[in-house]
Amino acid sequence: MTDSPRLPALARFRHAYYPRPPALVGFERAARGLAQIAPNLGGVMSEALVELFGHKTWATLALIEFCQGIGDEVLDATTPGTYGSIRDTLRHLVQSEEGYFRRVTDRRLSEPLPDGPVALSELAARIRRLGPEWEKAARDESLARRDVTTDDGWRLKAALVMAQAVHHADDHRTHVMSVLGAHAIEGPDIDVWCYADATGRVDHVAVAE
Repeated sequence: MTDSPRLPALARFRHAYYPRPPALVGFERAARGLAQIAPNLGGVMSEALVELFGHKTWATLALIEFCQGIGDEVLDATTPGTYGSIRDTLRHLVQSEEGYFRRVTDRRLSEPLPDGPVALSELAARIRRLGPEWEKAARDESLARRDVTTDDGWRLKAALVMAQAVHHADDHRTHVMSVLGAHAIEGPDIDVWCYADATGRVDHVAVAE
């Protein structure tokens, strides 16, 4: 799994040698209170997670499909501050996505990506395959609580890997959009509002003036 966590050594040092400020103590009390009521929020929170994964799949597919309509010159281009070329970034996004899913579920839906160039249509097919399975995983609260271990020896809750999957995809979609913008190409609208509109999750109603 890529992008493994690193333990905050400085935070451990400060916790050991400096007293906690009153504001932090108050925050910890509030967090404990939230933990007590969290079981009653399970259904609501899992539904929010499902929507996050639904948006992730929809936005990634929309971006890949958009990129299928641009030339190789732009697909192989990059811009400072991004992961790399559009082609390499999308490959990395999908490859990591499959790794996160396997880490969380112990299941592999596809064979590993081959070495060398991969067609954007193949990347899109893999995201389509993953999408419904991610949503099933998001609804399984017991799955999020299980312990998983990364290839380099970090143990953590599967929920953190799921959160990283959402963040990672969003981060690299932004990289692709930055490269497109640097080449004067306006990318697709792929924020959550557009996802809600495109998938029939929002209605317009009359409001009082």
